[in-house]
Amino acid sequence: MDLPPISADPLDYALARLKTLGADGADGSVGASAALGIGVREGALETIEREEAISLSLRAFIGKRAASVSGSRLERNAIDDMCERVIAMAQLAPEDPYGGLAAPDQLARDWPDLDLLDPDVPGPDQLRFEALAAEDSARAQPKVAKSNGANADWRLGHAFVAASNGFRGELRQSSFGLSVSVVAGDGDGMETDHAFDQARRRRDLRSAEAIGVEAGLRVAARLAPRRVETQRAAILYEPRLAQRLIGAFLNAITGTSVARGVSFLRDKLGAPVFSTAIDIIDDPLIPGGRGSRAFDGDGLATSRQKLIENGVLQTWLLNLTAGRQLGLASKGHGVGGFGGATGVGASNVLVSPGSETPSALARFHGPCLLVTDMFSPSINATTGDYSAGVSGQWLLEGTPAFPVSEITIAGNLIEMFRTLIAASDLESRSTIQTPSLLIPEMAIGGA
Repeated sequence: MDLPPISADPLDYALARLKTLGADGADGSVGASAALGIGVREGALETIEREEAISLSLRAFIGKRAASVSGSRLERNAIDDMCERVIAMAQLAPEDPYGGLAAPDQLARDWPDLDLLDPDVPGPDQLRFEALAAEDSARAQPKVAKSNGANADWRLGHAFVAASNGFRGELRQSSFGLSVSVVAGDGDGMETDHAFDQARRRRDLRSAEAIGVEAGLRVAARLAPRRVETQRAAILYEPRLAQRLIGAFLNAITGTSVARGVSFLRDKLGAPVFSTAIDIIDDPLIPGGRGSRAFDGDGLATSRQKLIENGVLQTWLLNLTAGRQLGLASKGHGVGGFGGATGVGASNVLVSPGSETPSALARFHGPCLLVTDMFSPSINATTGDYSAGVSGQWLLEGTPAFPVSEITIAGNLIEMFRTLIAASDLESRSTIQTPSLLIPEMAIGGA
């Protein structure tokens, strides 16, 4: 499936029209996307989803007031209507003293090719084959009773972005995904789990067979869970759950949270947050990276930055607006934008691995709870108080003794980060690349 053809002409026309109508500044994007997804269940085709879309997004500034609008029609009369609507909306919007476009001398002028587009997309027959292969591999694992389904999909995107401050850019990117979910056990003892992978480039996806095997092993490990006594013990987060712990850290260092005073790390800039063994890097320039971007949503250049060095917090995540609120320069962390509000976010986050395996860490700090599933963590953004319903494995001497479920863990993220220990099993298949992370002691609410 080819992308619908687009050019920058409709966007250029819209920006010129907005200026004529009185906008003090404007930005926008014109983009095309295409996607295909196939779902199977129990060896049979279940869903086929195809998508093709073209869109135009515009944002206009009237002084410190701004509004956004989007549509799918690119005819001149439709663009005229959009421009008139967004100007009228901006005139009524509340003022934002920190809003506005970047100054021309702040803009990115050139950037590297980060290899974010793989145009070699498979057809529906190949996607069906891959989904069935993942499901067959999962169902072949001992104790797997049935499939919840498997899905294979891809998405392509192409966009031109521009602003009245002189910025112009082009984005071409792809994503590929494969997932499978299965059930083990029977009656009241049934458990479910899944495995998946996503990548910018199709060649970077794990094989369907490997994903299926992982799903089967994970669900089998959950059978016949127990509850443990209420106590304090070590908690070991496997990498895909450790990502959520690091996500809580990233949320706490966004400039918007700090500016509003709703971050438990708001007074920690330049202070120790983790142990001296921990480094955390944000690198938007990794070729083919899931979170890679050569310029941010404000049109500023991006760069590799140390968020944590030897445990010390080095910087906030800042876009233009958050930087202005805090009296600091933007760090190129703007996301979204170009026709809409610019948010704040990291790109590819890398947590430095330790020297010990997860098993060795658990053995040294045991008994230990290995967390493999989590349900809606509750986090007080201001104090860092943390609790979550979890399930996983109870480890004795670093080895799984029995599965556990229906338990709660609780602590405070300030103390959890301070004592956190990284294992050696770095997982590099996500925007947050982290090894397993161990907290030496947390409260466990059990039976």
